[in-house]
Amino acid sequence: MDRTTNPVVALLFIVVAISLLGLKFWAHDRAVELGGPELMRVNSAGELYIGIGHQLYRFGAAQEFIAEYNLSKIGIEQIGGDIAFFTNGDMLIYRPVSKPSVLQNIATYLRLTNDRPLEVAVGDGGLMRCQLGGLQCQRFSEAALDLGRAFSLYIDEKTDEVYLSDTSRHTVRKFNSEGQQLASRSDGFRFPNRLLLKDEQLVVADTNHHTVHMVSSKTETFAETLDQMNVIPYEARQQKEIWPYALLPVADKWWLTNLETDMSYGGVYIFDQEWNYLWRLDLPDHADPLDLVDYNSRVLINDYYQGAIYQFDYFGERLEDFAPAPIGALLQTRMARREQYQQMETYLGWSFAAFLTIAFVVAFLLTGRQKVVQKPISAAEQQLDVSAPDIVWLQPNTNTIRRLKWLGGVVVLLILTALALTLVIDKSRFYLITLAGLATGFLLLFFLFRAQLRSRIGVLDDFIILKDYRGRNAVGQGERIFYNERVLLIDDVIVVLGAEPFKFFVIADLMKHVYPRLETASELKPRDLQIKLIKHRHPSFMLPMVMLIVIIIILWLMGVV
Repeated sequence: MDRTTNPVVALLFIVVAISLLGLKFWAHDRAVELGGPELMRVNSAGELYIGIGHQLYRFGAAQEFIAEYNLSKIGIEQIGGDIAFFTNGDMLIYRPVSKPSVLQNIATYLRLTNDRPLEVAVGDGGLMRCQLGGLQCQRFSEAALDLGRAFSLYIDEKTDEVYLSDTSRHTVRKFNSEGQQLASRSDGFRFPNRLLLKDEQLVVADTNHHTVHMVSSKTETFAETLDQMNVIPYEARQQKEIWPYALLPVADKWWLTNLETDMSYGGVYIFDQEWNYLWRLDLPDHADPLDLVDYNSRVLINDYYQGAIYQFDYFGERLEDFAPAPIGALLQTRMARREQYQQMETYLGWSFAAFLTIAFVVAFLLTGRQKVVQKPISAAEQQLDVSAPDIVWLQPNTNTIRRLKWLGGVVVLLILTALALTLVIDKSRFYLITLAGLATGFLLLFFLFRAQLRSRIGVLDDFIILKDYRGRNAVGQGERIFYNERVLLIDDVIVVLGAEPFKFFVIADLMKHVYPRLETASELKPRDLQIKLIKHRHPSFMLPMVMLIVIIIILWLMGVV
């Protein structure tokens, strides 16, 4: 007796599966939010500002703690991009124009070019000029600037002119102190990040060009190239730290952070004034250095992942970590909470996988059962010569072959095009792993379809002759034939019929020659079919299982599971 699926059970399964997966991603997001300091800045008075979440901590020139500012009071739940300070002490900070959509988050993660307009007419966000004392803010520019989380700021201490790297738009901009854009340049940069003025030149970390770009800071000739330095030495290539992000002049040298793919983790590299490479700074394993600041005759480096602020002297010797109250205790608390969410994410990921496995096994066991009893082969079946010329052999479906060739060509072209673009533009681990998975999946599907197209079905009188992809033959009639809508089975020989739009045999031929001979045949239940496919390691079962394993490995490599 067949068992039908209870809709309540099916709904419960869906709810549990979605809940486990949703909780896993929730725990992941919470863990990501609980990093260390997001940014550090020093103003013209030598005061240090450290941003953690929506809190901004201020320290005096002698390392004394001055104040803590809760930026959520002005609509900033997490400091994004950058901050900078005018000579009168006002802070320039970004308040989100709107909550990013799912597509915008995906575009940011994939580091796609931002095609949205810079200026928007709605909302009360954008770059804000704020007085920290009372957290009083006003919009810096007339229209709200939609910058997202990827941008960098620098304010000239002499003129209060503002320099902005609009990272996702590949643009560098210059504003006066009143928020009017004086000049911009959109060619010559590829994801520019941190920037600063040095000897009246604007020095920009041109991330995806793997260079440091020296350009004109003058309005009339703004961002015209003066010099360009490759800052990826051999050691950086060996470490796969090839994306320059932040830079800082220190005494007679340059310090530069080169990050790994996905703009996380990396190292700090020391160059002389002419940008000749000297050495790589000694940081802990899996360090995630973001900003560099010169504070109180020391260089501070914030490590977002490990929740620390490293302290070095000008000669590159590491000193005691910078962790004054209340920073030290806060970072310890955040790291402990993040570890809890990371453990929760891991447990939920394994729980989701275990739940799917158990559900699959239970569903398989509860599928309608039918014992496959193979009738003994008759004398007539034994005597039938499968090479007899009067056997009618069904021809493969040429439409399916044509569709598969066309589809295969398109997929190969897309994969090769994507691979070429990835190798030329962005050797991201995410892209390469995804392409490897797509290529593997395509090859597996190709071998599956190729195996199916080698199968044959023949008919003679009341007999059906099957030839599987291995070349094995079986002859049967009546109850010795087992079938369902996509498979024929005689003895241990299985031939897959396929499904639209990839039917391996012409439907008209099946209706004329095969279906009439199945009137007294035995219908094959799904559970017994799966057992047969597993027992004989048929590609219809084995290749999807391999694909599932490949998908799990890909997701694991990308950090999804």
